[in-house]
Amino acid sequence: MKIFRLIQFSLSKRKSEFFTFLILSTLSWSINIIMPYIIGDYIDNLINVKAMENIYRFTLISIILTIFAIISSYLSNMKKVKIVTNISYDLKEKLLLQLTKTSQIELKKKDAAYLSQRIFSDTEEISSFFITNSIGIVIQVLSIIIVGFMLFKIDWLMSLVLMIFVPIYIISYLAFKKPLYEKGYSVKEEENIFFSDVSYKISNIYFIKLNSLYQNILTEVREKYEKLYNIIMKFTKLAYIFSSLGSTINNLAKIALIFIGGVRIISGNLTIGEFTIMSSYFAIFIGAVNYFLELGKTYQSALICLNRIGEVSTLEKESNGNELIGHIDDIELKNVSFSYNGNGNIFKPISYLFEKGNIYCIVGENGSGKSTLINVILNIYNNYQGEVFINNKSIKNIDMICARRDLFSVAEQNPALFESNLEANLKYSIDNCDLELLNYYVEAFKLYNGESRSNLSEKKVNKKNDTISGGEKQKVSLIRALLKDSHCLILDEPSTYLDEDGMNALKKILYEVKDNKIVIIVTHDDKIRGLADYVFSVNK
Repeated sequence: MKIFRLIQFSLSKRKSEFFTFLILSTLSWSINIIMPYIIGDYIDNLINVKAMENIYRFTLISIILTIFAIISSYLSNMKKVKIVTNISYDLKEKLLLQLTKTSQIELKKKDAAYLSQRIFSDTEEISSFFITNSIGIVIQVLSIIIVGFMLFKIDWLMSLVLMIFVPIYIISYLAFKKPLYEKGYSVKEEENIFFSDVSYKISNIYFIKLNSLYQNILTEVREKYEKLYNIIMKFTKLAYIFSSLGSTINNLAKIALIFIGGVRIISGNLTIGEFTIMSSYFAIFIGAVNYFLELGKTYQSALICLNRIGEVSTLEKESNGNELIGHIDDIELKNVSFSYNGNGNIFKPISYLFEKGNIYCIVGENGSGKSTLINVILNIYNNYQGEVFINNKSIKNIDMICARRDLFSVAEQNPALFESNLEANLKYSIDNCDLELLNYYVEAFKLYNGESRSNLSEKKVNKKNDTISGGEKQKVSLIRALLKDSHCLILDEPSTYLDEDGMNALKKILYEVKDNKIVIIVTHDDKIRGLADYVFSVNK
């Protein structure tokens, strides 16, 4: 039920596809149920009445049913893959959106590669488990009822033998339920941790090369692998014992069937055709019971995934008000300080007023909390002490997600560029980009050195951002921030990678735009400080 509630939002968009999948699966199952009876009846007819017409009739029926079975099975599997893939994606999208609204402090505690792998694997398993078993449970229950009835109808004695094995299945599941869950959870966690560690080392290969840390890295990876290997082996042993119970019971049931069936045929109480039917139905019945035994194991695994998804969903959310504002005239800090988990303030309490029409420089030593203060102003870090006001309204009451989107623009020191081309990165997230203004900024910063602007769309940016220089990245970040028609412009160390032409362009442009904005610059650069109307220092 919990799994259904998790995926209900996605499944509701695909009702017709899901219904079609159920019909096709049911059709395929029905043919599998009918075929053993037809074969058994054919064998008895062949023994009693040696007529070619029986052979023709059976062959024709078999061909028709086989064609229907193949087509329905193919279409059913295609529908299943389509539904599972889409539900899995919807879950990933939902979790990604939740993470974007999770407290930044909380996210900093998590490893991105570990979290990504965990979300990817858990959503895949949850969606596959539900779709597979939503029809699987119904079909297997029907199999037990219908096949059980047919078995008792054909020979009640042999059917009673079959029933003896059912309680053994149930007892074995109850015995293994808890240890399977606990060990399965440990395996998933260690797999994600190992993946995260390997990803981290791959991303730092340059550092490894510089310091020739090959042996150190291999030693660390082997240690992590040995821990993972031991946990996997313990889980595998337990899972194998659990699965072997099903195989053992199944084999014992077959032996009983062969022995008792043979005796019943010799005594004249059972025909060969009926024995054939019972053999097939016996296998279907045992398979159905075994399905529920295996379902216990897969359910524990799915439950682990469900709980882990729940852990991601319940991460502390970024607090956000609901009051919308249409402009920013001033930002006021009143005794604002910040600490991580209450372990001492990053900077001393700050009271300050930022007003439109001015350029402000925030200075301070490395680690003094300048960037942290910016995150407080933007409500990225919201567990601060003191008060932050915009237009005399507490940012705790303001919809700061919308405010950051519409009223703030930030140029980061190390900006995130996306896998595309340079022009797409310049215009990213900017609706109705002013191309004339874009051309002006591109020329001012000499981003393409006087060549055709078409070069911007031809120059590719990859995920690693190693196809462009640090200076180009910073210029892209600055232009992107300037193109956004914001009320507050925040620049984090904007001169770090700028050449002299870039610096001159930045100074000129800031003077041009400052009348309609609050401009806040975090910097160590004395040249930038010279631009400021006001300078204040952040101290530890």
